[in-house]
Amino acid sequence: PAPSVRGAIIDALVAIGSPAAIQALESAYRAADGIQEKAEIVASIGRADGEVSGPVLDRILTESEYLDIRLSAIDGLGATGNLRYLARLRRLLSDEAPRVRFQAAAALLRLTRGVWLESID
Repeated sequence: PAPSVRGAIIDALVAIGSPAAIQALESAYRAADGIQEKAEIVASIGRADGEVSGPVLDRILTESEYLDIRLSAIDGLGATGNLRYLARLRRLLSDEAPRVRFQAAAALLRLTRGVWLESID
């Protein structure tokens, strides 16, 4: 489909957010041709509900060797709000790639911000 149609389909799947919709996004990621297109789909998955998208993002992060895709997956894990990814993100602080370390730190801040603010109350 044309890029605008593809974008609308991706946005609709993110809005639906069901396990089947996220699975369809993962399938689109795997079928995509270019690294940039794959990274954009991963970023879209990161906007979906964290309970559903988190495992997919973690799987993509583990499998991908491409920096842009890894950075999108890291950002998405930070957006899940799910502390189950805390240890995974902390391990990335020692990654060999400086941008991965930076993105992991930003994702950790985003992930833990709510926990830290709740502890102040």
